[in-house]
Amino acid sequence: RIKEEEALELVDSFSEGSWIVDCLEGNIKCSDKWAKRIGLDQVPEEERLRYTHTLVHPDNPATNSIEHCRENGLTRFDLEYRIKTVDRGYIWTQNRGKIVYNAMGKAVKVYATTIDITERKRATEKLQKSEERFRALASASTNVIYCMSPDWKEMHNLQGKSFIRDTEESSGTWVETYILPEDQPMVNEVINEAIRTKTKFEMLHRVLRVDGSFGWTFSRAIPLLDEGGEI
Repeated sequence: RIKEEEALELVDSFSEGSWIVDCLEGNIKCSDKWAKRIGLDQVPEEERLRYTHTLVHPDNPATNSIEHCRENGLTRFDLEYRIKTVDRGYIWTQNRGKIVYNAMGKAVKVYATTIDITERKRATEKLQKSEERFRALASASTNVIYCMSPDWKEMHNLQGKSFIRDTEESSGTWVETYILPEDQPMVNEVINEAIRTKTKFEMLHRVLRVDGSFGWTFSRAIPLLDEGGEI
């Protein structure tokens, strides 16, 4: 039977850290790598569990905690919160694990792994700010702004600015909604070429206006490519 100390080091090979809490004894066992990173290796064993509670960022909601999970009888948890480290200050962590209860429903053990998700959080925050700036630009602009799926089969969003009808939810019938029937083959041909070459779409064409008449517009769409060069 594998010992808890061996299990911690084994799990540590594919996570930032791993730890086990003995709820009855009131102590915590932590993998060496994670213990050093959060300074736990410098704390007397009898003080370690209390010390780990001081590492959680003070702004962390009480409902986003293992204690809350225990109080509500949850057996599994997946929590994201900030932890104070020795080398980098506060970092965002994802903590996943299992809570074991005895026959009386009292928590006896907590098994968990921790990974550093700080960069993921920063990327998400950066993306959110970028989207907020885009929405602000779209609201202030007199241009019609739209967003398409990579294959152009769906229009995700369009702000028509009272020139053409708005699309607030993804639509697979956008061609019929906005493009005159006799112009659809020509528009689709230019779109397909832009998809094939992964270049911007540019075209002067007619559109159906809000009042049912047709108007002229110059459309431009720039593809965003992933790391693999795909739209």
